[in-house]
Amino acid sequence: RKFNLKEERMNTKISRVILVAVAMLMVLFAMGCKDITTSLDNGGNTGGTSGTVTLKERINNAKAGEEIDLGKETLTIPVGESYTVDKAITIKNGDAKNATFTITGSGATLKNMRNIESVIAGEELGNGDLAIRNCYEINELHVNGGGENSIHISATIILNMEVNKENVRIVLEDETGASSKASIKNAEINVTCTLDSDDAQTAFENVNVSAEVEKVTLSGKANVETVLVQSKEDGTIGSTIHVTSNDVVIKEASDENGFGLDGDSITVAEGVI
Repeated sequence: RKFNLKEERMNTKISRVILVAVAMLMVLFAMGCKDITTSLDNGGNTGGTSGTVTLKERINNAKAGEEIDLGKETLTIPVGESYTVDKAITIKNGDAKNATFTITGSGATLKNMRNIESVIAGEELGNGDLAIRNCYEINELHVNGGGENSIHISATIILNMEVNKENVRIVLEDETGASSKASIKNAEINVTCTLDSDDAQTAFENVNVSAEVEKVTLSGKANVETVLVQSKEDGTIGSTIHVTSNDVVIKEASDENGFGLDGDSITVAEGVI
């Protein structure tokens, strides 16, 4: 056919436009795949903040009273990270990826979370409170802070709890609609404190009381399967288990040698039978 220079130049321009358009589509597709990968890496969360924001940054920048919903926000959550929560915020609905949460501000709540390695009620919490609600099994709870109405646990299994704050109260609560009940598998009591419950189906399963502890108070509907009280160096028992409610249940109480505790070691409040 007859060569047409003008037509050939036009075809070349059209080809270049098509190539540029294809390249732009490929870039947009790649960015979309990256966003999808980030979303899946954070437990399938979509929407909300960008995946370039970490959970630590989100916590640090949150305002008191705010909720961080991992089911709606796309956040970068590294495995085994440590977080400090210094304000009254709620972190909920997601995979913590074996994280440690240190609570230093009163009013913080962990709700509907899984894969929490440990929770630390920090000394900075003072007489403040924190709540752990409907979370999956937590390996460790360290109570180094809190007051007389402080540590609230519902529908969550704590494998190991250590109490180091004088006169703190740990209460196991009923969670309406939850399929599981709160329980503390192993509790190491190192100071005078109160173990409480508003639900008889919750349990403090194994409670080990150090020899230096003056008194452990059992209140409400506290259900204790085993209490083991350590002896002093001279072989005597200096700790008192004090019962303040007729609804308290102690299935077994003994010293480290297996001898049952007598009336001097288990006392009851006035009016308790």
